Amino acid sequence: MAMRPTVALFAGDPAGIGPEIVAKLLADPETTRGADVLLIASRASMDVRANLTFVEWKGLGAPAFSLGIAGPDNGRFMLDGLLTGVDLVRSGKADALCFAPLNKGALRAGGMNHHDEMHWFAEVLGWAGPCRPGPHAGPRPTSRSRPTPRITASRSAISNAT
Repeated sequence: MAMRPTVALFAGDPAGIGPEIVAKLLADPETTRGADVLLIASRASMDVRANLTFVEWKGLGAPAFSLGIAGPDNGRFMLDGLLTGVDLVRSGKADALCFAPLNKGALRAGGMNHHDEMHWFAEVLGWAGPCRPGPHAGPRPTSRSRPTPRITASRSAISNAT
């Protein structure tokens, strides 16, 4: 029998739509049928079922963030959350890292000195090769009523993983 994969899932910008999208994603039992999910988020920003595994990290007890405010606090929170996810994968505690929408302005205010998170990841991972956007690059819907393409693809990957 194949082992279940473990996905580190970062809820994204705590002042944005990420926590809401992740909560909806995790409310569907199909999401975790094929994989174990380690949630990287602030408990205050998430409304999820009780049996979910929150990762113990420095942002777990962060207070709720004011929605729609892009500033250094949520920027640092996101950078710390992404680094936590990278560390989980590097240490073998997770097989993959998935993240909800981020706010590039807040990331920069929080200390990211890169054009976008892709280039930030390249530096963190020591990647010197080309950095090109994937198939979901481009405008993302901002309506709170539907998930972004990145989350939709991730949901499929999580629920179909074996």
